[in-house]
Order: sequence, then structure tokens, then C-alpha cells
Amino acid sequence: MTDTSKPTPATVLVCATTLGVAAFVVAGTVGDTTIRILGAIVGLAATVGGVVVVSKSSRTAGLIGAAVVPLVVLVLGVPIAGVIGTDDESTESGGSETTEAPVADELDLDARLADAFAQADAMVPNGSASILELRFGWSPSVAVLDSRNGNKVSVSQSGDGWGTPSTSRATERDTFSRAELTNLSLSDAAVKVARGAREIGDSGTVTDRTAIEIKRRSDDGLLLVSFDSDDIMRKIQVDADGNLPDTLDAGAVDTVMVAAVRIMKAAGVGPRTHLTGFDFKSTIDEATIPAASSVQSSGGIEMEFDDGPVESIIAVPGEFPKVAQRDGRGYPRTPRFVLSELSQASVLRARDDLMRRNDSPTYDSGVVGFQAGDMPGDSGGDAPARIRISVGPVNGNVEGVYSLNGRFVRDGSW
Repeated sequence: MTDTSKPTPATVLVCATTLGVAAFVVAGTVGDTTIRILGAIVGLAATVGGVVVVSKSSRTAGLIGAAVVPLVVLVLGVPIAGVIGTDDESTESGGSETTEAPVADELDLDARLADAFAQADAMVPNGSASILELRFGWSPSVAVLDSRNGNKVSVSQSGDGWGTPSTSRATERDTFSRAELTNLSLSDAAVKVARGAREIGDSGTVTDRTAIEIKRRSDDGLLLVSFDSDDIMRKIQVDADGNLPDTLDAGAVDTVMVAAVRIMKAAGVGPRTHLTGFDFKSTIDEATIPAASSVQSSGGIEMEFDDGPVESIIAVPGEFPKVAQRDGRGYPRTPRFVLSELSQASVLRARDDLMRRNDSPTYDSGVVGFQAGDMPGDSGGDAPARIRISVGPVNGNVEGVYSLNGRFVRDGSW
């Protein structure tokens, strides 16, 4: 072979570098151990061999090769192997980087409930028979009533264990027992709550930081399990058997009157019972209501009656209705109406007419609040009950006054 047919030192170095990079990429990405070892050996041999070959023809080329070739192999080979390895991991995982919230079983809520019962018994003899409150989530705690002296004994959990119990004079005596929660699976309840929250429009996420409270409601003594929701003014609840309330549709204008009929019946209020007021506000954050109301922050329904044993019903979506019993006799007030006069069709007719008159965007069709009954601006005691309805966000809403059958009367100003 003539000198002109021999490869130049530069060509040898390029070939050695290319082979070394390829070999080290194989060694860094292939799953088979044997192939990875062979790849490393070939890469090392190519790198060293290339330098040795050019050293025989030129001492200067050999020195340059000894400095440059290993550096290039490392600079190119390692990042390429890293990129390929990352791509493989993404492919195996479906390319998703979304971290899902833990499911109810992973939160181990039933085990936490059992542990809380055991802690109640450890603080006070048979303490699980006189529980004031249980809390789980970001700040777990147990509070029991010591029936021997009327004290409240409470303890909080920090880290993996319970702290030191503290004692104070009990200011409430509405307790419940472990036996009352025999049918409750807290894990199953969390699944139901997440589903119910999504029906309302919340995210429906229950995590180990979600506050869960078990206690009797002060208004009526009902034993409830309350989960925090996306809205701090509203809980998602289940009863002692793990059942959701029948109020999930009470915060949507498309179903408000259907929900109201059902809620009235469940409360034992007859369909011909006279109302003096009916308030509604959507659970959509931007919705507003024409005047102050018990549901102006939470959304939902408030009904007031002027006769019968029930004075009012407040139904917040996701919560069990609060039914206020009348203290004493009712008295007739005007104007008054029965629920059948304010139908679902009437509400939607008024909403649609108001939107047409004001060129409201269709996406505001659910951003609704209204009040039925006595209207500000109506003169005299003979004025009939009317609807004052609001559509749109609080800083850009439009209002109108309508008859109970949804016919336009005047704009909402007065």
C-alpha cells in the first residue's frame, strides 16, 4: 500500500470518535447487561486504538488525539444516551407528567377513623361513646366529652403520632358514639363526595390535606361528615350511613325549581303551603343575587313560609338542608304565593327574556340569581309577588323584574 492510500490521522481520529460515541450510547441505553458491557469495551477500544494508530504516524497527532477523542466521546455520548433514555421512559409511561391525586383507598381513611376511635378510648374511659368531634386531613384531632366531670378532652395529631391531650370545660354536649357510625366507610364516602363535588362544578379532589369533620350540626343535631370543597362557604356532606344529600342540583338555574319541590316534600312541607320569599343563587363564582340573602355566599336555595310548622328551609348544594321549625304560630303576610306558581319554565322564561333585552352573552346563562316575593319599588300592600332576577357577573350584571309566570314588568332599578 502506498503512502497516498493510507488514511490520514484526521480520518482515523474521526472514525475512532464516531465508533466510540456509538458504542457508549449503546452501553448507556440498552437494557441487556451483556450488550452494555460489550458496548463499553468497544467504545474504550475504539478510543484508545484510534489514538495509538495516529501516534505511530505523527507524535503531534497522537497528543492531539489523546486529548480530544476521549473528551468528544464523553461530551457527545453522555447527552445522547440521556436523551434516548428519557424518551424511552416517556414512552413507557405514556408521555404523561400529570400526577393524579391519591384515591380514597390510598388515603386509608377507614384506618384513620379506627385510630381516632382508639385514641378517644385512650383519653377517656369509653371515650368513643361520647365524641364531640373528629377531624382528619391537614389538622387531625379528636375531642370527647368526659361524662364524669363535664370536661372536654382533646388531642391533635402531629407527624406519625398523637400529642398530649388537653382538658377544658365543655361548652357543648352534643356527642355521638362509635356505634352510630357502624355503617360508615370513610373511604367510600370520599369517593361519593368527589363525584358529588364534580356535579356541582367543583374539582372533586380529595387528598390527605382535605379537611374532614365529623360532628353534630348545631341547628338540628344531625350527625354529619363534612368535607371541604373548592368554596370555603360550602361543604360536601354525607350522613352517618355515607349517603349524599339530595341537594346537588340546588345551585343550577336549569334545575332549581325541580330541586325546590323535592326539598320541600322531604322536609314535610305541603305543596300548597304559602311562601313569602324564595331566594336562589347559582354556585358559579361570578353569580350575584339582587339583595342580601342567606345563600348569597354559598349559592343554593332559601325558602320562607308564613304558616305551617316549618318557618324556613336553606338548601346549600352538597349540604343537607337546614329546616327551621316555627317557634309559635305563623301569621299571614303579603304578598305570598305557592311554589307551583313559580315554575322551572317561568324562571327560564324570565332569564332568557332578560338576556335578550340586554344582549347578554350565552356563557352567562348559568350565572344567575333571583328573589321572589315582595319587590322593592312596588307601592301599596296589594302588589303581587314578583321575581327580581340578575344575570351576569357581579360587576357586570343586568337585572329585571318579572311576574311569577316569567313575563317582563320593568327593569331591576328602583
